[in-house]
Amino acid sequence: MRYLRPAPRHPMRGPMRRFGSRFGRAFSRRAGLLLAGLFAIGCQPGADEEAATTGAAELPERPATMVDTLAVEGMPEPITLRLFTWEDSAGLPLSFYVPEGLTPERFAADGGAAVRVAANFTGVADSAAFLHIYAHPPGTTEEEARTMVRGILTGLQVPVSQGSQEEDVADAGTSRTDRFSWALLERAFQMPPTGQPRFVGALGLGRHGDRFFHVLYRYPPEYGDGMGPRMATILATWRWEDTGEMLEGG
Repeated sequence: MRYLRPAPRHPMRGPMRRFGSRFGRAFSRRAGLLLAGLFAIGCQPGADEEAATTGAAELPERPATMVDTLAVEGMPEPITLRLFTWEDSAGLPLSFYVPEGLTPERFAADGGAAVRVAANFTGVADSAAFLHIYAHPPGTTEEEARTMVRGILTGLQVPVSQGSQEEDVADAGTSRTDRFSWALLERAFQMPPTGQPRFVGALGLGRHGDRFFHVLYRYPPEYGDGMGPRMATILATWRWEDTGEMLEGG
């Protein structure tokens, strides 16, 4: 991505023109999540250990805005990115860049914390198209996190297995997405039934240290060229603020 130029105000040019169906190419297949550090116990920390414990304070500061070039309908277009820092994320502090045309909103949910980044191409948040991040409460086990994700999939009318390998089961209308390289579990879906507005999306469950989180995106298929590259940018610029690691590695 090339986005280190000063951020001029870039007006949206025909936002609905950016919609389409080629979502898949936007997501890179990067290396998976790297787990953070070991800390010495019962001894005076050395230089390396001290650096590990103070790493969050020494992270390079991220600029408030940047410019990226996204491929929209096959054509490169400059777009402004704005830094979003999520510190009240139930102990999973992170930051990422939000492309113009999207609006983030924080809220508490089910004992954890959540942020939803919704389409806002016309100045009004569009509940039909969004990327949702949920930080599971401290102490949540992997099985509890998986159970919650299964419940979400059931609510979305996505068939799921009740076994531990449900992410590898190719039920009708579902598949592994291979878009979330960091995921413990991921499922693509299309819904709802015929005769109602259709959506496409995916859900991925991940782990950071001993904590769990999931990412869900959903939008109408015709939004694909507008939403796909923007959502890919959020995931590609996601940085854990306690370790400095990137969600997608690198």
